[in-house]
Amino acid sequence: MFRRNLNLIAALGLAFLAGTGMAQTKQVDPAELKAAFVLNFAQFCEWPDAKLPTNATPVRLGVVGSADMVAILQRVAAAKKVNGRDVEVISIDDPAAITLVHVLYLAEHPARTNEYVTTSFEHAVLTVSDCPQFMPEGGIIRLFMEDRKMRFEIHPRSADRARLRLSSKLLRLAKIYDERR
Repeated sequence: MFRRNLNLIAALGLAFLAGTGMAQTKQVDPAELKAAFVLNFAQFCEWPDAKLPTNATPVRLGVVGSADMVAILQRVAAAKKVNGRDVEVISIDDPAAITLVHVLYLAEHPARTNEYVTTSFEHAVLTVSDCPQFMPEGGIIRLFMEDRKMRFEIHPRSADRARLRLSSKLLRLAKIYDERR
């Protein structure tokens, strides 16, 4: 059952990519797949009402550490909506600027990761990275490769600290981070 669910989310990611024209070949760029996952994570997250005050408020994705990922996310998100909302992608280079975003992707392990994560708790920001040490530092979702497939793990306590509600569907597909390991 768990494998079937993981295959389902991978299929959803590929279907999303097909809609963007990026899945025309069998080989999908890992960065484009990560971008599709990041955008899809936003579909399965609920923010406090104050974070999305009106139906016209766009969902903003911020990226730390990679101009390439900003460009890829902009391309992936171009004609997409997240729960009926437009999507904007911006580059972030200061933890104080994450107050502007709903999702923050840390493309590398910046020296100030802890500051980004701590600020994200205060401002209801969903944090995502593929850095191995992201979860112990309080990150919410970490992408990783396993058996040549993109997988993800979720830190539910960090999501709670950020006042975010993650869909039970997403939680069922994820590896749940165990703080005791």
